[in-house]
Amino acid sequence: MVKCRPSKSKTAGSSPALRSKFWSNAEDIHFNIPENNLHIRVLDDLHYWAKRTFKSSFSLLDIGQGNGRLLKRFDGSIPAEVTMVDFSEKGRRLAQGNTGILPDKWDGVTLPYKNNSFDLLVLFDVLLHIDPVLIKQVWSEVKRVSSRYIFVTTSTFPLSKSSHFCFSHDYETLFKDETSRVTFEYPHRYAKITGWYFDL
Repeated sequence: MVKCRPSKSKTAGSSPALRSKFWSNAEDIHFNIPENNLHIRVLDDLHYWAKRTFKSSFSLLDIGQGNGRLLKRFDGSIPAEVTMVDFSEKGRRLAQGNTGILPDKWDGVTLPYKNNSFDLLVLFDVLLHIDPVLIKQVWSEVKRVSSRYIFVTTSTFPLSKSSHFCFSHDYETLFKDETSRVTFEYPHRYAKITGWYFDL
């Protein structure tokens, strides 16, 4: 089981009001990632994989886009039509400031798109912020709107500064029905990122 340190905050839980309050007041550390961070290496590898996989224009949904780093990394370098969506109003405004595009609004569970809407879905450190009572429903939604590929990562280091709304999940059980998947890890002195490529 891949785990992160579960939240001990009184704000933790499935209440949409509490979740919205936390993310509205969250520090910028939750959205901004230094350019030398391990996450950038993962993003570069995703870019390389997408460039090799898609030979023509494709649609990409970036769920929980943070500061819009994926759109900025992909923009113009590969033929991706990128859509961003988030349940954090602060995250949406930050991404808009960095990219000029306001991400779509998400309620944190039901994605506002039709079935099979996107060729590739990206969840970059998103599932660890989903309450355990909702994780199966959210994963079903992710699969519903994907026409083929899903890319998921989760940080598995001590989240001393960002442990609010951070939950542990049994990803092996969650992904047990996804037979076509590749698991990878990026070790680091202080951190580790575990991720999966899914071909539905």
